[in-house]
Amino acid sequence: MALSGGSYFPRQESEQKIMDKRVILRQANLIYDEFTTPARHMHLTKNEYAILRVLVYLMPVDHMSENGKRVVREAANFYRNVLCMQIRQSYPDLSIQQVMDRMSRMMVFLSVLENAKAMGNAAFSMMLLFNCPEMKGDLTYEFHIRESSSHDF
Repeated sequence: MALSGGSYFPRQESEQKIMDKRVILRQANLIYDEFTTPARHMHLTKNEYAILRVLVYLMPVDHMSENGKRVVREAANFYRNVLCMQIRQSYPDLSIQQVMDRMSRMMVFLSVLENAKAMGNAAFSMMLLFNCPEMKGDLTYEFHIRESSSHDF
């Protein structure tokens, strides 16, 4: 199962033995149980999935300017409309209520993916804090501290 940042979690137990389950098991289970299984059950199309991938990135964040937030919201509204049109084109026999039901089930996926992203960020932060990947912050230190201290400003 693909996760963020190029990481993945194998569903096969034999492959799980080589991984530290504490790091990504909760995230993998959340994605599998709350996204993958329901998406398969509702026969999510490739086009719908592609639009959802765009929408997941179109969420304003705290440090954005008000204008930036407005632009992101407008883009998100545009792609939600595209998703609705895609559903109507893919399933012309669905009633408006059925289209809205399908659309609302897909919108729930956005919060699931946002939660999975937060879990991944928290796990990565803990790994760095406790030096699990043995990175020791060397690159960050080299870039921000050692390089800066050698320059006269």
